[in-house]
Amino acid sequence: MWMLLALLTSDADAGKAERDARRELRAVRRHTQVLTDSADDYWRALRWADYTRAGAHIADPKRRADWVIQESERASLKIQSAEVLSILVGEPDEYGSREATVLVQIEGYSNASQKLTKETRTQEWVLLTSGWFVGDGEEYGVLPGER
Repeated sequence: MWMLLALLTSDADAGKAERDARRELRAVRRHTQVLTDSADDYWRALRWADYTRAGAHIADPKRRADWVIQESERASLKIQSAEVLSILVGEPDEYGSREATVLVQIEGYSNASQKLTKETRTQEWVLLTSGWFVGDGEEYGVLPGER
């Protein structure tokens, strides 16, 4: 009798683990799609120097306002094109928040060099209750090896 109960409990645990794994896979797919849309919108806004729209992807209101003013005045990087290449969504923390890494290819030039370059950068994003936001200091991403 105990053996049968142990087997049934084991099967129930395995079924729950499988359901949890499927639920997590669906969540990752959903988060990846929402983040893809957010990252595309962010980089499109930077491409067109729409810093107010790009700033909507910065979570902290004070940091957002400062960044929008700063970028509107200096516009240090002129982006000709930007393409999100891949997204890696991490596991949720104990509060349900997630972090993700976005790999983006940017073609553009800086005011200083005036030389057109193509770079692949990584950018950290964080999921808060109101959506995905660019990580602190990650507005233009970083080159590989700079982390």
